[in-house]
Amino acid sequence: MPTSQMKNKISTATGRLLRSPLAFLLFLIIPLAVVMLRVAGRNAHTLDLLLANNALLLAYLAARLYLLLKRRSAPLRYGAGSFLPRRSARIPLPVDSLREQLEREGFSFDASGAYGEQRDRGYAGSLLAHAALILLLAFGMYDNLRQLDGTILLGVGEPLKLYEKGSYGVLVEGVLASAAEAQMKLQIKKQILPCPEWPAGATEVVLLSPRDKELQRGVIAPGAPMRQGGCTVYMNRFVYDAWVVVTTSDNLIVFTNFVKLLPRTGRQGVYSHYGEFGDPALKVAGSVWLDPRRKALKVETKRDGKKIVDTELLLWGGNKKERDGYVARFEGLGQWSEIHFTRDRHKEGLLAGGCLALLGLVWRLAYRPRRVWIESHGDGSQVRTTDPGVLARIKGFS
Repeated sequence: MPTSQMKNKISTATGRLLRSPLAFLLFLIIPLAVVMLRVAGRNAHTLDLLLANNALLLAYLAARLYLLLKRRSAPLRYGAGSFLPRRSARIPLPVDSLREQLEREGFSFDASGAYGEQRDRGYAGSLLAHAALILLLAFGMYDNLRQLDGTILLGVGEPLKLYEKGSYGVLVEGVLASAAEAQMKLQIKKQILPCPEWPAGATEVVLLSPRDKELQRGVIAPGAPMRQGGCTVYMNRFVYDAWVVVTTSDNLIVFTNFVKLLPRTGRQGVYSHYGEFGDPALKVAGSVWLDPRRKALKVETKRDGKKIVDTELLLWGGNKKERDGYVARFEGLGQWSEIHFTRDRHKEGLLAGGCLALLGLVWRLAYRPRRVWIESHGDGSQVRTTDPGVLARIKGFS
């Protein structure tokens, strides 16, 4: 095949791809694949995939907007070759007479006289929708590149350096971001157990500069964050670590370790936090419920499928109980506030882009393109059109 023909075919295919709104569906493949990977527990490099996909989508939208702007002042914006309707109607009027009638209706025809368009107000909606989506993607990509999102488990004590990676249990950094940018320290002064004022509990915190100058002090809780320097600090929940020890009466260890206790929506009486433990090698499994107010621990333990411990232990004044040759002990309790630290996103820009894109889409749908294709058919004409109203008026001409 000659080089010129190859270039023409590539150019035609590219033009069709840019003009077709169905090409948007191609950019849903990677996001759907990422969702499936995350459901499967594979999060590695998914952010990079989304960024690459969004960059391609941004380039695609920019190219479409350029073509829309380029065709904005042209008498024919779409061309005869795009989206030819399947349905047609026969009109008992010669092509020339029909074309004259359509021109009086405001249609402009191409050089062949077989294809025509009427100026439609919905074109501005397409321009607005594309520009708004570009704005939305630009803000979204910038926020992802600058993303700083970390989770911390912290108790009352010394300040934690938020600008050190080692301070975080989980940390997500964008390509253009680093934890070193968070020039703050976080110190917990007090942990407030659930009460009428704070149903899910709360944490009194202080934000400090790297040189220990107080920046802000306050109480954070689920739904009540603290903002400082373009970042947000909020509390997710309380997490407890209970040190549980189970031995035989002659001090042979059955189980000893910290058990992580998380809030449960379904409470078991006064117990609000729950955790499980086990050691398959020793055929030991158990569950632990915690009442944070009384520092009471309900421990159930099975060995070889047989229940050996079912009792309540108190951190103070009853942390050890013996029954049927087994001893259960409650040796310690760590109380942590699970805190989320994140850089704020440009929510105003994202919201504006989303609203304008929706407005542009509604505008485009409200005013559809009016296009006709006509050809001679015996003594009359064969007509295809995108506007049923135009077809009704055409039939009235005859």
